[in-house]
Amino acid sequence: LRKIDSMDNISFSFSALAGSPEGSIFIDDIKFIEKSSALMLDSFDSNLSKNSLRGSVWTFAGGGAVINKFYDLNNRLGGSGYGQKISYSGIASSNYAFWISNLGNIDLSTTADTLSFYIKGETGDEQPNVYLYDGSLRKLVNIENYITVTTSWQKILIPLADFTSQGINLTKLRELQFVFEGQAM
Repeated sequence: LRKIDSMDNISFSFSALAGSPEGSIFIDDIKFIEKSSALMLDSFDSNLSKNSLRGSVWTFAGGGAVINKFYDLNNRLGGSGYGQKISYSGIASSNYAFWISNLGNIDLSTTADTLSFYIKGETGDEQPNVYLYDGSLRKLVNIENYITVTTSWQKILIPLADFTSQGINLTKLRELQFVFEGQAM
């Protein structure tokens, strides 16, 4: 039982003791919003190959593709720290390149409902697929279903329901993956 479920009423009191014996207020759209705290997986400001869960971050490629990751001072969100630059080449129909962050079997089933990140491209229209892997299933969402990547920072909000509807188990997430695949990029 949540505390809000047992509340009987809400009231607003007006008193001359506050130093204003008369007046008017306007009220609209009263809402109770549950507290939520974001789990920062990585801000990339530490310049380490570990995320905030102490999981490894790595890349690999196949079929002739090449991928590298860098901590970039010139392409970051905000005025300090680093951004993660992922450079890739040789992506074609059967070639692929992965950027992977180990989530260490984290349980997000009761603490998160959205995956959020900022992204920009070097030229625009980059189209990585975003995967979650739970140890049994690995499922993707297409980034272009949420935004068109441009050369300016944009925030992406991906409902985790878009993964759970494909069978992903949020109680034991192992990896977050950005994958360049399936088309020339």
